[in-house]
Amino acid sequence: MDGDKSVTATFNFVPPPTTVKISQVYGGGGNSGSTYTNDFIELYNSGSTPVTINGWSVQDTSAAGTDWNNATNGPPTPLSGTIQPGHYYLIQGAVGLNGTTPLPTPDVVGSLSLSGTNSKVALVASTTPLSGPCPLGGLVVDFVGYGSANCAEGGAAAPVLTNTTAAVRRGNGCTDTDNNHADFVTSGPIPRNSSSPVNQCGGDPTQPSGLGIASPAALDPSGNTLLTVNVTPASAPPSTDITVNGDLTSIGGAASQQFYDDGTNGDATAGDKVFSFRATVAPSITTGAKSIVATITDAQARIATAPITLTVQSPSCGVERWTVKVGTDPDAAQVNLDNPVHTTIQELGAITPPADPPGPPDNSRIQPTEGTVYVVDATMTFYKKETDVDYHIVLQDSTGHTMIAEIPFPACTLVPNPSGPGRIFATSPFEQGITNSRAKFDGRFTATTFFQTANVPVRVKGVAFFDFQHGQTGVAPNGIELHPVLDINFTANTSTTLMSSANPSQYGQQVAITATVSNGGAAATPTGSVTFFDGGSPIDTVALDQNGQATFTTSTLSVGPHSITASYEGDDASAPSTSSALSQVVNKADQTITFPAIAPFTWVGGSATLNATASSGLTVTYSVLSGPCSVTGDTLTATAAGSCVVAADQAGDSNYNAAPQTTATATANKADQAITFGALSDKTYGDAPFTVSATGGASGNPVTFVAAGSCTSGGTNGSTITINGAGPCTVTASQAGDSNYNAAPDVPQSFNVNKATAIVSVSGYTGVYDGSAHGATGSATGVGGEDLSGLLNLGANFTNVPGGAANWSFAGNTNYNPASGTVSIIITRATPAFSNLSSPVIGCGTATVSLSGRITSGPLVPTGVVAVTLNGVTQNAAIQPDGSFSSAFATGSLTPAGSPFAVTFSYGGDGNFNPAGGASTLAVFDSVPPTITLNGNVISLWPANKQVYTINVTDLVAGASDGCDAGVNLSSVVISQVSSDEGAASGGDIVIAADCRSVQLRAERDGNGDGRVYTITFRVRDAFGNTTTAAARVIVPHDQGQGNNAVDSGPAYTVSSGCP
Repeated sequence: MDGDKSVTATFNFVPPPTTVKISQVYGGGGNSGSTYTNDFIELYNSGSTPVTINGWSVQDTSAAGTDWNNATNGPPTPLSGTIQPGHYYLIQGAVGLNGTTPLPTPDVVGSLSLSGTNSKVALVASTTPLSGPCPLGGLVVDFVGYGSANCAEGGAAAPVLTNTTAAVRRGNGCTDTDNNHADFVTSGPIPRNSSSPVNQCGGDPTQPSGLGIASPAALDPSGNTLLTVNVTPASAPPSTDITVNGDLTSIGGAASQQFYDDGTNGDATAGDKVFSFRATVAPSITTGAKSIVATITDAQARIATAPITLTVQSPSCGVERWTVKVGTDPDAAQVNLDNPVHTTIQELGAITPPADPPGPPDNSRIQPTEGTVYVVDATMTFYKKETDVDYHIVLQDSTGHTMIAEIPFPACTLVPNPSGPGRIFATSPFEQGITNSRAKFDGRFTATTFFQTANVPVRVKGVAFFDFQHGQTGVAPNGIELHPVLDINFTANTSTTLMSSANPSQYGQQVAITATVSNGGAAATPTGSVTFFDGGSPIDTVALDQNGQATFTTSTLSVGPHSITASYEGDDASAPSTSSALSQVVNKADQTITFPAIAPFTWVGGSATLNATASSGLTVTYSVLSGPCSVTGDTLTATAAGSCVVAADQAGDSNYNAAPQTTATATANKADQAITFGALSDKTYGDAPFTVSATGGASGNPVTFVAAGSCTSGGTNGSTITINGAGPCTVTASQAGDSNYNAAPDVPQSFNVNKATAIVSVSGYTGVYDGSAHGATGSATGVGGEDLSGLLNLGANFTNVPGGAANWSFAGNTNYNPASGTVSIIITRATPAFSNLSSPVIGCGTATVSLSGRITSGPLVPTGVVAVTLNGVTQNAAIQPDGSFSSAFATGSLTPAGSPFAVTFSYGGDGNFNPAGGASTLAVFDSVPPTITLNGNVISLWPANKQVYTINVTDLVAGASDGCDAGVNLSSVVISQVSSDEGAASGGDIVIAADCRSVQLRAERDGNGDGRVYTITFRVRDAFGNTTTAAARVIVPHDQGQGNNAVDSGPAYTVSSGCP
């Protein structure tokens, strides 16, 4: 695009802000194949504050140009206004001759004519034209070189562009590394203006953010695109349970469509925070830029938005008979979509086409052909995408016949615009089928503008259509096509094989001929039907089962050879196929004769009817092979008692072989006789043997008896009956036959032998609890003195007090009645005794002591606790399994004064034991010496004038005490001895008082020494003889004023008191 425009430059020397960048450059507007009519440049403010661009401009020159105000590219386009944070700014460029869709409302209209392939574009904080090939820096805010440009940020240009692609800054405008090659990608143009949804670049740790992308970003109506939102969760606090929903109403989708991060719906990787949804643009959506706003929500109730922009392109739909091809013609509603006709390419090619000229009508259908939906199984040999965006498919059958099938673009269901020029979108009854077929094809193949080879089996359903013939690849001889295709299935090759259940078979034999259709596992098990043929005649059509098998069963095949074939019709996943011929041979059938047993009859005046049958249904003939019998037709008679052998025969015919001869035996029976035997009365076990009698029949043979059950028979003819147990007894009377009479039927007579009563003796038990189980004792005796104690259950045993009732029972047996009763088991409580009771001796001040013992009754141990009492304190000690018990008592407060202390042990009894008691003692002794506390005084005697001083115990001792003897105190302290480190004077230097409570010391020292030290040793004794001593010093300094500095040279002599 070219254009001239005069501008007035405005100089602005303020450093250009860096948050406004060129976010998109498109130079293919109005060019061939483009959707948009104009070039454009797009700006974006990635910052957080508004930026005013008054006095700025965008400028353009060729890839190697130096003139930024030239006739080819046009003058700089001045800018004005303010770009808000996260907003875009659309600058419209020159208009072209092509394209179908204007840009969204631009924020400024300019005349720059950008190259559709290679160029340089600058955003300048001035309207003054730049100069030079690479004017970076200064007032240049941003700079983009693309294609073969000789200047670009970072020294690397963005990729070369086309009429249908733009240079788009990554991150929806947020990415800026000052390297054009790294910052820009090529994509379908997606123009955005200041009214487009706000895009935030993120960076705020307290808020989630996202980057929304459509891939592809430019697509036709009905096209598919993957919408993704790459979410950056908030980190302060972290986002959890993030969801993303997008408003897809701008492309004909849901107002709140969930996006997925679980590996479904187009999502590539589950859990990577990239939420995805594969969307389809509705065919009725108009062309141009479409904005989608995705809403990001986390469990912390924070919401953010991420815009996605895409462009709906203009498809190049066809024209010729177009309404008929896509079903927007008036006759389309008459097409029978519910009853497709299965046919072949050869049959369709044989339909008479319309005369040409004039050829088929432009906006109506040739009935009935173009009003019918056909289904064809064939091989798809070639395919391509035509300039009218139809998919051109060549179908071929096994004999080389071809025809064309075409799948239109779903967005091309157009009709002439009734309100003006051009065409508008319209509904079609074929729309869903076209859309589904297109999707199925795209899922298997990628159509290009040139023919590609496929050679795959397909099943195609489509509406018949007569096209003008102009040398199309694969065109049928009559120009017929399936156009549009309403369904296409890529089928798997199949093979059909036959198997007979019996070959050769016999006439009338049921034969199962099974056809197995296999696609080698390339698809689901074949479905549909198989037609069976005998020679060229169809004999049955059978549906395939779940294993891909169909079975034709017959028993009517005639004698002779048969050529059987099976033809599979195919389904949406499996191609048709025909089996090889199976030669089925049918031979004559064998037949058999069924000769039921001949009913016996009395030889005098009797007869039998013969009823043998042949399996073929043919007539059977009879003859007598042996015995005193004769046959007339099917009636057999006897001339004497005995048996006869009769033969049955069938000679066969054209369908059956002769049957094997079958024989049967007939019997002439003897006469009958009977026995009279009266009923027998019941008995009791232990009763004496008895005899029975009966009257026989006319043969005169004796009647004999046999007993069974609880009795036996013996004596003459078994007439003496002996009882051997209780229960039922049956006596059977019998009489043998002879040559004229049959044996008489046995006559049984039954009676019952009742059970006897046994002698049972059971006694109870009385005793003291001993830990053992006790129960009843007893015995049982039978009527014959036999021991029946094994049948006696003496009931429960009891171990614990008070015992209980023993319910005894006599089980009885086959000969004795049961019995039962109750006796008492009485158990009284035992009295336990204490042993090993502890009598501890402890020292005064011992904190605790354990008092223990054992309570038992022989080997038995009672349960519960023993109450142990010491000095008025009672504690419960649990009895252990061995009878021992123990309890720790606090004894720190016990003194020897109260010793010994009484200890009592008391057991309260339990269910099996009576209460019991015991006693011991606890003694306390004192072994702890008392304590003397000095007051810390050091007495100095001065002047050393040989004067005698009295030193009392209280001058040097603060007190005395004993934790076990309260009588020990300060008055208990006596002086046990006094020593001096210098020798004694002639008058005596140390005199201890008689009560040992004071001592007289002389203030004297060696004139040549270092002072004198008296060491007084104090002693205290408690009531138990424990003693403690402590020493203190009295000094005589050598000189006045020397204080306590006399040196102890060790005792020179010692004076001891006589006090204990």
